[in-house]
Amino acid sequence: MINAQVEDILSGIVVQSFTNEHVEQRKFAYENERFVYSRKEGYKSETLFDV
Repeated sequence: MINAQVEDILSGIVVQSFTNEHVEQRKFAYENERFVYSRKEGYKSETLFDV
C-alpha cells in the first residue's frame, strides 16, 4: 500500500516535469541570459580597470 502511494507520487512528479517543460525552459533561458549579461559586464569592468 505504501509502496503504491510512493510510486504514484513519483509518477506524478515525473509527469508534471514533462508537462511543465516549456515553463522550465523559459526559466532556464531567463537565468542564462542574466548570467551572460553579468559576465559581459564583469569582463567590461576588467578591461576598464586592468592596469
